[in-house]
Amino acid sequence: MIYTDEPAGAKEGTTALASGAQPFCNPADVLKFQNTAPQCATFEDGYWILGKDFHLFPNEPETVSWGLFSSVISGEDGLFETPVVLTLELDALYSSVAISLSFDPYGPTWCDRLHIDWLRNGVVISGKDFQPNNWQYICYNEVHSFNKVVLTFQRMSRAHRFLKLQALTYGITRVFGGDELFSLDLFQDTELISNEVSVNTMSFALRNRTDTAFLFQRKQVMRLMEDEALLGLYYISDHERTGVNRYNVSTVDMVGLAEMAGNHLGGVYEGVRAAALAAEILGDIPWSMDPELEDVLLYGWLPIAGKRDNLQQLAFALCAMVRTARRDHIEITRISRAELKGSFGGTDKYENGKVKTSTLVTAVRVTAHHYAKKQDTETLYEEALDGEEDLEFSEPVWGLSISGGTLLASGANYARFSGTGGVVTLTGHKYEHSQRLLSKRNPLVTASDAEKPVSYPNMTLVSPQNAAQVLESCYAHNLRVDTVRGKVLTGTEAPGDYVSILTETDGVRTGHIISLDYTFSAKTAADAVVLADYEGEAAE
Repeated sequence: MIYTDEPAGAKEGTTALASGAQPFCNPADVLKFQNTAPQCATFEDGYWILGKDFHLFPNEPETVSWGLFSSVISGEDGLFETPVVLTLELDALYSSVAISLSFDPYGPTWCDRLHIDWLRNGVVISGKDFQPNNWQYICYNEVHSFNKVVLTFQRMSRAHRFLKLQALTYGITRVFGGDELFSLDLFQDTELISNEVSVNTMSFALRNRTDTAFLFQRKQVMRLMEDEALLGLYYISDHERTGVNRYNVSTVDMVGLAEMAGNHLGGVYEGVRAAALAAEILGDIPWSMDPELEDVLLYGWLPIAGKRDNLQQLAFALCAMVRTARRDHIEITRISRAELKGSFGGTDKYENGKVKTSTLVTAVRVTAHHYAKKQDTETLYEEALDGEEDLEFSEPVWGLSISGGTLLASGANYARFSGTGGVVTLTGHKYEHSQRLLSKRNPLVTASDAEKPVSYPNMTLVSPQNAAQVLESCYAHNLRVDTVRGKVLTGTEAPGDYVSILTETDGVRTGHIISLDYTFSAKTAADAVVLADYEGEAAE
């Protein structure tokens, strides 16, 4: 497991300034993930070594990502006559256990004497001197709630050298192996038609083998690897220190990260591209979508709701599933039977799968929603106001107008406005919300079967334009009443993949994995649940 012990959002929220820097460099480049400057020859004494793949200095150096490249050069004693200063202004308060620095690997040379101050609202809360002894160096110092860092570079490891700082991180990267991880529990699943969007989870106990404490923080990322293969990205949701150098940590996947990321403001959509709506909902959370889905036009309404909830509405309207297992992003895709992604059975089995049959679904019902603009004007707010007001509407509106105040921001579900003590009146128009029920009955129902209809009434991106397709998708999904459960050895399979599995009673069945509950030892095994195809479906 690879753990980046760095406060989430710190890099993105940093403004970098430097004194004594070359005009062609951008100090903010040091914050790029694993920034690497080119191996170029300079006029530094004894720096250009023949046979070491150095290149001539570029004619347009401003086009290269150098990081911090000083305009001053160190003296005979390695000291800068005027120290180089890098100032990092942050947009909020953050905490970290260290600052990691990557200098010049080609000399290699580095700053071997520097001072770092951590400040909170202009006041120094911690200051420390460091003496790096390599081009990569970790400046350990646990500091809480800072919003400014000032690094003063005083001396280089060799005479007549420029300071070249390629990269900087507010923390450290640690790799945990089997000697430190205990009770690792990984659960991955997906809903094939997104009648729910699942949060994959990982929890573990950790015994720290080093003397440096962990500063686990919400939303920090854990990268779980199996050899060189990615099992998933997980973000800290909770942790507990249970003893000296012992911790219990709970994490969630990117869907859980979306749930932690606040609300999506929703809106009324009259032919929005699916890809555009996904970008609106997920913001800076990485995602991908099947190309065949990107240009699908969607109609309807989304309320102010959590990003996970509105992501589910989007995926359901596309007849798609949401996956994160073995991915570094959220994937929105439809199920496929084009190829088997795995085969559980024979020498790969721990035990043959057990088949469980659920109650026959007798009918599937889907509600289509339509929103038409009303022309009647309604008063939505009328009060004396001195200051700002945030107003959420219980139903969508359009055409907002204000008197006695200033409209600061608005959408179909909300308005933010201000007043200066007088009466503020906000007016607008509402929508006529009509609904139509579509139903499809299972022709295999017999007189002895109890009624068991399944309904999807509240999916408000299901509209007259896509309701028939959604109904067919839900109907096909609900015909699948057999699930196969078995302990299997896994390879690269993930929930949503199409696989075959050997059963105790029905021979080999095909279907889609809906969950994997992992067990880790010398070999990676999982309790797998596969939603089996119904008779004849695999050949369709």
